[in-house]
Amino acid sequence: MPSVNGVVHLKRFTTNSGWTQVGESATGGGVSGTESAGQLVRLGASAGVVHIAFRGARDVAGVRVYSIRHLVLGDAGFASLAADDTISTVDGSEMSGPALAFDGAGVPAVTWSYTPVGGADSQLAVTRYMPVTNRWVEQSALPAQLPPLTAGVAAPRQPALLLGDDGALVLAFSALTSSGQRDIFVRRQTQSGWRAVTGDGAGNVSQTSEDSGWPRITARPGGKLVVGWEQTLATGGSGYYIAREP
Repeated sequence: MPSVNGVVHLKRFTTNSGWTQVGESATGGGVSGTESAGQLVRLGASAGVVHIAFRGARDVAGVRVYSIRHLVLGDAGFASLAADDTISTVDGSEMSGPALAFDGAGVPAVTWSYTPVGGADSQLAVTRYMPVTNRWVEQSALPAQLPPLTAGVAAPRQPALLLGDDGALVLAFSALTSSGQRDIFVRRQTQSGWRAVTGDGAGNVSQTSEDSGWPRITARPGGKLVVGWEQTLATGGSGYYIAREP
């Protein structure tokens, strides 16, 4: 039986008009339209342009599958940067909400975790818009033939995204270690592949005997990274931890 669709709406506040709805799709149903469910929204603005990314859903042969969509707000409402506003290349039976970041020129990148339809373990995707070619390009295995984003870890999920001052992609994510617990890893895309930023040789910044998840990442003046995450405590409950790049 098909699932009930959610709808993404956006409102803007002005002192003259208060809250007004903007960016309605031509088919109605808010920003996301009526043809696809919209959930887990991320909103950002850069270089004067409003961007919105969210998880979409549709029913395929009675099975709900998920994708990631990205739109920008223009004079005529929301539109896609490239030919299609669906920027994920693989549908997921499970999919996190996206994380959205921008480089110094206002060009977006988006990351999310997903379980492929028919798959068992979660994976990460990170894609970057290329204005010259007008398309989104998946980055998790680039440069080719060099260490990929998730080398040496299993079932990564809950990614957070930052674009450094040099424009390099930096991701923090939770993944399983060889001991079966979840730790937080931080990796940067370089010309030599994805490399650990800090922590141990794999980029493990939490390195505890407890499960860690839901990282957030930012940078101090000068570009040094700060990572925060939620950690399950052996005494019960959870706490929040912060690590700084030396």
